[in-house]
Formats: sequence, structure tokens, C-alpha cells
Amino acid sequence: MFFKSHTTNFLCYRSSMPHLFTTGFCILEVLAFVGAVYFGYQAAISSIGPEKGRARFRATTLVGVGICLLAISTTTDKCTHPLLAFDGTLLSQHIVQHDSRRFSDYLQIQTFQGGLISVHISSRIGLTPGQKLRVQYESESGEVRRVRFYSESGILQREWKSPWALQAGFMMLLGLFFIWGARLKFRRDPEDQEEPREQDSNVTTTVDEASLLHLHRSEE
Repeated sequence: MFFKSHTTNFLCYRSSMPHLFTTGFCILEVLAFVGAVYFGYQAAISSIGPEKGRARFRATTLVGVGICLLAISTTTDKCTHPLLAFDGTLLSQHIVQHDSRRFSDYLQIQTFQGGLISVHISSRIGLTPGQKLRVQYESESGEVRRVRFYSESGILQREWKSPWALQAGFMMLLGLFFIWGARLKFRRDPEDQEEPREQDSNVTTTVDEASLLHLHRSEE
């Protein structure tokens, strides 16, 4: 039986990656976004030419770099958090935010040794009071990383894992997309003239239409 062979076990998983890495990536992330704002301003005030093109290229690239660093710092932070695990029964849950994008739920779980532990989960996973669970969570924040659901006879029914890794991967791809787009745009239009050329074309079309109208009136 699961509940006899697994009493309340507190398991601590510590990563060898130092918290200094997380702090360093956060600093680089802030510097990247500050640089993106600076070069974006330079691009806005510059006239059409190589300087404007380079400033826009640097601004967009730094936005992508900042997003990639955000993904790396999130991953590093998650990997350096000590994790605890225990077995217990869900007593109650207090949902603070019902919105799926900002879902927030605090769980009260009674361990098999009679203790009471409160943890937090940011995803809706179909919890109901009385369920037998094995929960893995961050010791510092109390955020749930993994939940295993067991039947009364101790059979594993299903497992849920936090989607933070998928979110970090999406941010990394988004940052790389910004970097790739900035490089492609700069190679195609190093002086950032595409939009002004379109405006010039509209002006030329308007002038040509006015000239044709004047010529038509003259012939009449």
C-alpha cells in the first residue's frame, strides 16, 4: 500500500548552480532593455540614413537579447530553488484568482504524520478535497512544481507538472525571433528607408493624378 510504505518524507533537492548566476542574468537583462530604449530613442530622432538603420537594428536586437536573458534567468532561478516533497491528503483550497491567465490557488494539505502544509499553485488542475497526493514544491516560495494523484489503494492515477519550462522555452524562441528579424531587416534595409519610400510613392501618385486632372481640363 502506498500510504503505509510512504509516510511523510521531506526530500530536499539542491542544485549546484549558485544564486549568483540568477542575479547576474537579471542585471544583464535590465542593461539589455535599457540599451534597447536608448537605441530606440536614437532611431526615432535620427534622420534616414545608416545611423538610423544601425540604431533600430541595435534596439530590436537588444529587445531580443533581453527576452532571452529573461528566459535564462527564469530557468536558473527555478533550478537553484531547493525542492521539498511530501505525501498527504488535500483538506481545502482557497482560490484567489479564477482567471485562467492569473489563476491562483492556496492548498491546505494534511501530511500522513498529522502535519499541515500550505502551498500555492498557479494552474487549474482539477483538485478536490480528500484526494491523496504527493506534492513537490519550492521550499522558499511554496510554489507547487509537481503533483501526483493516487487512488485510495495507492495506485498512481495521473501526474501534473508545472509549465514553467515550456514558458521559458517560448520566451527564448521569442527572443531569438526578435534577433533574427532585426538582422534580416538590417541586411535588407540598412538605412531604414522602406517606410519613407512608401510615403514618397504615395506623394508621387497624388502629384501624377493632379497633373492628369490639370491636363484634362486644359484640353477641354
